Amino acid sequence: MALGEKQSLIKSRKRVRDHGEVFTPDWLVRDMCDLVGEACAQVGSRFLEPACGDGNFLVEILRRKLAAARKVAGGRADTARFRRVAFEALTSLYGIDILPDNVAACRANLLALWEGAHGRQMRERSPWAACRAAARFVLERNILVGDTLRPEGTESLAPIVLTEWQWRGDAVGRTEVALSELLDSDEEALPLAGPLQNTFPPVPYTALAAPPPAAPPAIRRAVEWLGPDYVQACFVFPEEST
Repeated sequence: MALGEKQSLIKSRKRVRDHGEVFTPDWLVRDMCDLVGEACAQVGSRFLEPACGDGNFLVEILRRKLAAARKVAGGRADTARFRRVAFEALTSLYGIDILPDNVAACRANLLALWEGAHGRQMRERSPWAACRAAARFVLERNILVGDTLRPEGTESLAPIVLTEWQWRGDAVGRTEVALSELLDSDEEALPLAGPLQNTFPPVPYTALAAPPPAAPPAIRRAVEWLGPDYVQACFVFPEEST
């Protein structure tokens, strides 16, 4: 945005009237993120934005996490180490919004920032297409259409189901739990407030989609590590081949 240019904080008066939609200006987003600057600079710290809009808060947080990922990778953005850590940063962000166009915009904004953070040489390597597909897969499950005030769902909105991503090496698995169950639990804080670890309560495996019939060895090892009673196999993070 050019200096002196006024940032629009609404899309339409109708959206304000119907949904109370008013966006936070960029300068205030940065100031508010500064209040939790230490957490924003940790690659694995998780954030849930219950009314994410087009992602202005999540984009700023991801920008800071990617800067931290570059430090982990020795200041470079074209290494397999950066790609792995940057992807972990992406899995740590969650957003919910009642308007589908906001959710689509949020996903697109996060993906664009994440892609742009990688060096050109990295984007030209063979694993990139699979890595980008994995990023889209995560965003489709982390940035959701829903009503946070009615997480159990409504006639027009599905229940909000959150996904936790677990790692062992380059193998990734996931567990799922309904937000309404988390809010009804006796825990002092949602698991999403803590560092990346397997903290979601066990969910019966039958409640989840069946894993692929012939899961690759790395996925099978991840399932064994996480516990076959409640973990759904997901994918293997692409290995560096060049």
